[in-house]
Amino acid sequence: IREQTFADWECILVDDGSTDAVYKEIEAMLAGDQRFRLLRNPQNRGLAYSLNRGWREARAPLIARIDADDTCLPERLQRQVEFLEAHPEIDVLGSAAVFFNPQTASETIIRARETHQEIADNIFRKTPFFHPTVMMRKQFLERTGGYDERFRWGAQDFVLWASGAGWGRYHNLQQPLIRY
Repeated sequence: IREQTFADWECILVDDGSTDAVYKEIEAMLAGDQRFRLLRNPQNRGLAYSLNRGWREARAPLIARIDADDTCLPERLQRQVEFLEAHPEIDVLGSAAVFFNPQTASETIIRARETHQEIADNIFRKTPFFHPTVMMRKQFLERTGGYDERFRWGAQDFVLWASGAGWGRYHNLQQPLIRY
């Protein structure tokens, strides 16, 4: 994330109640870099809770999502910000991803449906986004209420997309912007 071509960003990391030394290690690694804010849940609350905590703490009107085991390509934030600025009607923007298979050490580009109409027509057949590729407007999260915390570890993203499907506008860039 530190190698992004887009310079004006903050990164909120949420430690979901880890009990090992990882919090202290991350805290030391980020020391002195004001772009990072590290939050800690006192106990494990699940992914949906942690995602909600992160976006609610964010200062920016655009929220990008990434997992700890994925890598943003350097131009990820810049391309998504530029697209959303040029397309104010789009609420949620995903992208293709470079899928790395650790068993075969091979890489494959995976793509999701591109246009809002393609996504809307198929939303109940297949999740419309690769979740770690998503950048969305904070207003979208506020209007939907964010992630449903009843889904601690699975389906919270699909429930979010489905809850905004009646009024939100979706799009996927076809170039990969993360390694997944």
